[in-house]
Amino acid sequence: MVFRCAGKSYTITLPTQAAVVLSAFNSVDTLSYAELKLTTNMDELMLKRTLCLLCFGPYQPRGSCTGRLLIRTVATEREHVTDQAIYDTDSFSVNMQFKCKTIRITIPNVNIRLPAT
Repeated sequence: MVFRCAGKSYTITLPTQAAVVLSAFNSVDTLSYAELKLTTNMDELMLKRTLCLLCFGPYQPRGSCTGRLLIRTVATEREHVTDQAIYDTDSFSVNMQFKCKTIRITIPNVNIRLPAT
């Protein structure tokens, strides 16, 4: 998949589910969790795992990327929350400030354990 931001193109190798989530942002800048669930038609557990992967990493090669592909925005009543859990009230946007030293990025298909919500 080719990802363009900040005037640079990156070739990203990623799991199919992550590509489906990223493609949902082709025509919009921000999507809520509910909108992503409806657009991608993924079950809740798979969507949350995929969002964790895109929002919190890990990306390869390690240490070469600054920022993440997606930015999670938490609801105002949870502003102080810094955990990596995905909540139904979260919204997501593409990180247009994303930078990486290499043009080829691999996002491994990891079995992410979701934090308790």
